[in-house]
Amino acid sequence: MRTKFGGSSRMLLVLCLLYLILYIDRVNISTSAPLIKAELGLSNGQLGLAFSAFAYPYAFFQLFGGWLGDRFGPRRVLFLSGLVVMLATVATGFVGGLGSLIAARFALGLGEG
Repeated sequence: MRTKFGGSSRMLLVLCLLYLILYIDRVNISTSAPLIKAELGLSNGQLGLAFSAFAYPYAFFQLFGGWLGDRFGPRRVLFLSGLVVMLATVATGFVGGLGSLIAARFALGLGEG
């Protein structure tokens, strides 16, 4: 018996893959924390501050993102979110200090939320 893999199923698959990628993106920075700390000369407190800069916008936009999706459409919002995540991830590779690391993590929290 042949099953039909329609548009809704494809969209669900793409969304599930997106969430998997974003989960990996969220947690992989802890693996590189010792290298980031040494490279930027950060203390444990500064590194914790940079890591928590992700959590606050992420939590806020988990709530606010649904409203944005209703208002502007889910495709537009997901596209913009993906763009922000991409730019923030690239920016994380170019950080030169605590301030830029906090800004990149904050932007990542906005996009992923």
